[in-house]
Amino acid sequence: MKVIVNEQEIDVALPVGAAQELFDAINENPEWHGKVISRITADDLPIDVPRADEPFPPPMIHAQEFRITLENPVDLLRRSLADGDTLLARIADQCETVATSFRDGKNNAGAQALVGVLEKIGLFMDYVAEILHFVNVTFDGFAGDAATQALLQRTLALSKDMLANQKKHDLVTLADLIEFELKPLIDDWRAFFDGPEFATEN
Repeated sequence: MKVIVNEQEIDVALPVGAAQELFDAINENPEWHGKVISRITADDLPIDVPRADEPFPPPMIHAQEFRITLENPVDLLRRSLADGDTLLARIADQCETVATSFRDGKNNAGAQALVGVLEKIGLFMDYVAEILHFVNVTFDGFAGDAATQALLQRTLALSKDMLANQKKHDLVTLADLIEFELKPLIDDWRAFFDGPEFATEN
């Protein structure tokens, strides 16, 4: 089995009992110090990055070639934050559709758009958990934990209120929640991602 890291083949005998052996082999190249794994493929199919104590490759994966992409963590964080901002922008756009539809009496269109909003909020909360984990394990002294938790709690509470009003068919209150609470919350998330907690320098 071949292991290719950033287009360079490395000398490591697979399988290994713990992925740390693979990580150690990668770290033998000083050019890669300080970089993190952003992607692994097995015969061109993406697979999860293993924990250090997990075997590699996973027992159920049989491949002839593993390709590993290493990136500067700052570049990876910047791209991830840009992805998050794009997702927030999509939620904001759909909020307009939901609120306008409910206020205009177009309840079916509003309900359909609301499903998309709630699904994207769920995706966004998963995204935040991943970003927070990445930042905490990659960078020292992350100062945004408390602010992140406060924003997550607001997002979760608002999602519950929206679902409750959807079940009661209280569309006026739902439109108000979306326009006067969800949209400002989205602005707060975007400002947080653009704030000093996530400031990055090369």
